[in-house]
Amino acid sequence: MNPSLRRNHPLPLVVQVAFFVCILAAFFIVLSEKDDPREALLQLRLDTDKEAIAQIFWRLDEQEYSQEQSRTFTLMPGFNTYRIVLPKRYDIARLRFDPATRSSRATLHEISLQWDGRVIFNLSGTALAHVLYAAGQVVIEPVAGADTVLLTSTGIDPSTEIDMAAVTRSFRFIQQLKVVAWALLPAALLTLGLCYLSSATYAAYAHRTYPKRPLHWFLWVAVFWVLGLYFYLVTPAVPPQSVAIPLYLAAWSIVVGGCLFIPAFWFVTRQYCAIWSEPPLRLQWLWFALPSLFVWSFYLVAMWPGSMSPDSHTQWQQMLEGQYTDWHPAFHTMTIWLLTRLWMSPAIVAVAQIISLALVAGWGLSVLQYHGVPRPVLWCTSFLFALIPVNGLMVVTLWKDVAYSCAMLALVICLFQVVMTKGEWLLHRLNWLALGIILALVCLYRHNGIGVGVATIIVLLVFFTRFWRGVSLAMLCAVMMYGGVKGPLYDVLEVGRSDPVAKVVKRIKKDLFVRSEQVPEMDVIEPQVKGDASVEDSPSLISKTAVERIHSASRLWRIQPLTEFHARIEYVNMWRKWNGNEYSIKYMSANDLGLDERSLIPSLLEEIDRVLDRSRSDNLLSWMWRPAVFLYALTGLLIMLSWRLRLRLYLLLVPLLANSLPYFLMVIHKSVFRYHYPLVVTGLLLIIPLLFLRPVEPESGLESYGEQCL
Repeated sequence: MNPSLRRNHPLPLVVQVAFFVCILAAFFIVLSEKDDPREALLQLRLDTDKEAIAQIFWRLDEQEYSQEQSRTFTLMPGFNTYRIVLPKRYDIARLRFDPATRSSRATLHEISLQWDGRVIFNLSGTALAHVLYAAGQVVIEPVAGADTVLLTSTGIDPSTEIDMAAVTRSFRFIQQLKVVAWALLPAALLTLGLCYLSSATYAAYAHRTYPKRPLHWFLWVAVFWVLGLYFYLVTPAVPPQSVAIPLYLAAWSIVVGGCLFIPAFWFVTRQYCAIWSEPPLRLQWLWFALPSLFVWSFYLVAMWPGSMSPDSHTQWQQMLEGQYTDWHPAFHTMTIWLLTRLWMSPAIVAVAQIISLALVAGWGLSVLQYHGVPRPVLWCTSFLFALIPVNGLMVVTLWKDVAYSCAMLALVICLFQVVMTKGEWLLHRLNWLALGIILALVCLYRHNGIGVGVATIIVLLVFFTRFWRGVSLAMLCAVMMYGGVKGPLYDVLEVGRSDPVAKVVKRIKKDLFVRSEQVPEMDVIEPQVKGDASVEDSPSLISKTAVERIHSASRLWRIQPLTEFHARIEYVNMWRKWNGNEYSIKYMSANDLGLDERSLIPSLLEEIDRVLDRSRSDNLLSWMWRPAVFLYALTGLLIMLSWRLRLRLYLLLVPLLANSLPYFLMVIHKSVFRYHYPLVVTGLLLIIPLLFLRPVEPESGLESYGEQCL
């Protein structure tokens, strides 16, 4: 126990109450309904004796009825249901129903109002008769023995009214009570968490990272408050018009900062007790890979013989003709050629992708088990990794990005082992040889992979200087393999050389700094956003294309969905082709190669399409398509673990950022999800296990010295 921690006192009651009230108010503001409903629908069930014109009027407090605030519709003879769309307002005070423009009789069976699908009132019979009152030239009579109301016109302009003010006030009051109830639970949990973490009991056995002075507490709070402000900017938070933006911003930052602060504080200040090193069972990596192999096989059966885009067809044609170009990495096209020696079908490539990603993930989970992650956690991660639709849809698509992501994931796992062993992993020959091969594959499977390889080698040489020999040998192995493929092999196969990176750099230079009058019309993408008109007339500015390029690529750091021009996002190669009111599911682009969709289980394909559509539209599921979620989770988790365990785990971010950050300038027309797939697949595999990572000591050491806690 740290003696300095014994002097900590529990959080004063006044502070506890103040914190609870503050966090409760913040949750109430954030969870409150928006100012107006997204949809307002009035439904009337009427039985009329003749055709007539009816009209619905509405007005707010202290307003008069007007034609501008009305809806006109035709009453048809007989019993009918009429649905009238009302303005999206919660503050409608009165409704007026003009049943006809001439004398007529109508039986009103029911009247109901819905806001966003929720029934606000549904009245019929006697209850309806008590609410309706005659505004002029109409007689209202409940029908004896029937749950209806008879409206009889006595003139040419009959009308009835309903007072909505009491109904809307009651509804809003009930909604606010529900919001308070929903806000009470998280506010109470956060308050209890803070009270426990600030108590003398917890401080007595906490790690030395526990704050010892008020200034330290202030720094903790300030950091997470700033994080709350930042996440307000990158999440879909839209304040109601009735709440001032500064107030909503403060509430949002308190809620997000508090929700992040409590678990992060516990994660950093708790003690980590070393455990015995438990070597994985033989072939444990294969067992961990089985869920993915099983689940992804169904994706392939449903999307047989695999999903292919125009890029895939280009590489397939090169493979058939034996004439390779390096615009799409020729090494990946050669891999396709090698696989098709076994079976001339796109399915063999999809099978290879399924096996590769599943085995790499299984190997990664077995490595995590060796470094102290409990086996049940790893099995949960294995099933999640297999079941999440992102992976299932990607592995059956013939894209170089899948092979590249497999190599990137393997590289991160190697880097993890280097960090956890403080570089000693590089002393073994097979390890540095494997690292060199993986680095070469990263460089060969995508052109920007060479930047990832260079960045990885640099950080290894800088932070693990003692093991420079292993790093140098791995680099030599990677250079020899990369040079052998790009040089002699490409020469023998007469690969058409092209440099996409150079063309991209040239395009960036053209787009970034250019006089506006010199930009051809076809090169300028007009954004659908409002701006200062003076910018349009400026003779020398950063071009619109560059702005659009960077904004589209901001998918890396934005959690909120992009809109308008920037919403042009390519998720996976699967879409719906509409023909009138019907559609067919497509996953293979048009081509002249004789390749088309041949789903072996069409019903399963329809289910996958529904899952894909829901995962992108449901706010509770769309996180899996947001690379920013994985970027922030990995960054925060690795920084905290690095600080707590005194290990350089933050280095795992280097290859991921070296891959994703350049797309801020390279993307132009749309945000392409597959560009950031290495970040997503790494996050899916590592985030949950890293929460349970524990320091590992040799078994003999623990027998000699007993349990050791850090």
